[in-house]
Formats: sequence, structure tokens, C-alpha cells
Amino acid sequence: MKIILLEDVDALGKMGDTISVKDGYARNYLIPRKLAMPATSRNIKARDHNLRDIERRKDKIVDEARSLADRIGSVSLGFTRKVGEKGRLFGSVTNMDIAQVLEEKGFAVDRKDILLPEPIKSLGEFDVQIKLHHDIAPSIKVTVLPEEGEIPEEAFQETAAEEASDETAAEEAGKEEVPGEEE
Repeated sequence: MKIILLEDVDALGKMGDTISVKDGYARNYLIPRKLAMPATSRNIKARDHNLRDIERRKDKIVDEARSLADRIGSVSLGFTRKVGEKGRLFGSVTNMDIAQVLEEKGFAVDRKDILLPEPIKSLGEFDVQIKLHHDIAPSIKVTVLPEEGEIPEEAFQETAAEEASDETAAEEAGKEEVPGEEE
């Protein structure tokens, strides 16, 4: 089924694009959520006529995202969690936790837009990106501290040992061995 996108949809296209999708996806998901409309000749003519409005809406959305990016870029969040002997957290800091604190600070950000590959499970400072638009993804600083207020020394020794072993593994992976040659 050919449709016209009314909003930007990840992995499909941008607002105003005419694309083909499966009938069920269009009828059951895109059209009821007002993300798209059928690409009939009448709708295509209306889209062409309303192209200026679509461009204005796109510009407005991008301007709002840039404005929010400027404000949110200066934010830093702090979390306190219970910590084990080796600096590992009991639990973790997830994108839901970050979204909740951002909302408390007055920023309406969906948890799905917080680009956190995996939950934070250790102490320290982390840069977390927030996807506000296709090309706009500011970083915020997230700091995780122990509840007790001091970091166990084993945590520093453990993380230093892990970093050293990671660097050694990366160096070994970078070396290429050629059969028949010795070092």
C-alpha cells in the first residue's frame, strides 16, 4: 500500500515522503496513529498543495529540538546507589531512571530517546546521548555515586585492572599474524 507520512517515522522516512509498506502495517499501525495517510490521487494533490505547511512544521520541530538540545546539554544528573565490595552497583541506572529525573527537572524526554546501550552498573561519570531529532543528539553527564558517600578502594583497583586488560586485549587484536613469520 502506498502511503504519505504525516510524521517522521524511524526506518521508514520523513514527514511528507510517499512510500510503500505492507497493507496491514499501514491499516493497523500507521494510519490509526495518524502517522500516515493513504496515497490516493486526492491526498497526493493535497500534500503537494500543503507542502509549505509541512516544511514549516518540519522547521518548527527542528528549531524546538535545537532549543531543547541547548538547554539539556548543560544538564548533569547524579544518582546514588548501593555498592558492593568491588564497586559494582546493586541494581543499575537505566534510561527510565534518567528520563524520570529529566522530567523532574522540566525536560520532557521519552525514555526511548535516551541512547543507553546497556544499563549503567558501575560507579563513575558517563556521557549519555539523547536523540531529540534525526541529527540532534546532545550529551548529558550522568554521575553514579555510592550511597555511603565514599568509593571502596577495591573499586579503583578493579577498574584500573579491567582497563589495563582491555587495552592489552585491544593491542593483541590489532596485531596481525602472518603464517610462517616469527617475531
